[in-house]
Amino acid sequence: HAISSDAQTQSIQAISQAADIMLRLVNDVLDISKLEAGKLELQEHEFDLRETLHAVVSSNQRLIQHRHAGAVKFTPVIEGDTHLPARVYADSVRFLQIVYNLLSNANKFT
Repeated sequence: HAISSDAQTQSIQAISQAADIMLRLVNDVLDISKLEAGKLELQEHEFDLRETLHAVVSSNQRLIQHRHAGAVKFTPVIEGDTHLPARVYADSVRFLQIVYNLLSNANKFT
């Protein structure tokens, strides 16, 4: 059987997402170790809040749709939200971890 290029593309994307998730989990474990040892340092800098939120929501959106097979409607409302500042000064890696974990937990327990 020949696999269609769409199926191959979806498989590659799923593998890539799974690898990203595994990397995040390993990094989370390392961060917990640093936190417990009192050696976790924040790397604060200015970053695009909307772009960062869009990236983490996009990666979770596929997982949510896959897990719930369309039974749960996930509609992020980031685009055009004038209440969100365009840029913020914070640790973007830690911010991503927090938002990713919140969305991941919401997905698991929904």
